[in-house]
Amino acid sequence: MRLFPGGLAGGKARERLALWRDRQARGLVAAGDGWITREEMQQQEESLRRVVGEMVRIPGGEFDMGSNNGDNERPMHRVRVNAFAIGKSEVTQAQWRAVMGNNPAKFTGCDNCPVEQVSWNDVQDYLRKAASMTGMALRLPTEAEWEYAAGGGTAHQRWAGTESESDLGEYAWYGANAGDRTHPVCQ
Repeated sequence: MRLFPGGLAGGKARERLALWRDRQARGLVAAGDGWITREEMQQQEESLRRVVGEMVRIPGGEFDMGSNNGDNERPMHRVRVNAFAIGKSEVTQAQWRAVMGNNPAKFTGCDNCPVEQVSWNDVQDYLRKAASMTGMALRLPTEAEWEYAAGGGTAHQRWAGTESESDLGEYAWYGANAGDRTHPVCQ
């Protein structure tokens, strides 16, 4: 038996497939439980970028999480994560303001800098409001997802991209190179 979209076989499946092809021919794309124009889809994607930024799809896989060198990371263990999407960068002050209507950051004057001075509860409010604005389910990544994404799914490293603190400045802003302030994301 041959299966078609919607899990139906035979005549009903052919009808649904013909309807699907007709809608695509008219420039419509599937969105949730309905159909929208390509222009509407582009507007939704732009709204999503404005509110939550660019998302990056991370394929699922396995990696070694933890460390055998520190008390709070023991023991190193194998972890499997499913595919997920994560923001390409931290939430910026402009994105926070677009959703929450305020900017709690200490280091202001830089819309493209990450928002800071927010609590876990503040972030949960942001996620609920952003989800309402975009129609997407949003959440923080799990610790395993974060480590997997930061490490590129490769061999365990102390910091994303390197084991060497002297090389860390090539990959990240941190205490020794940040000049006691935040910096624009993705730079």
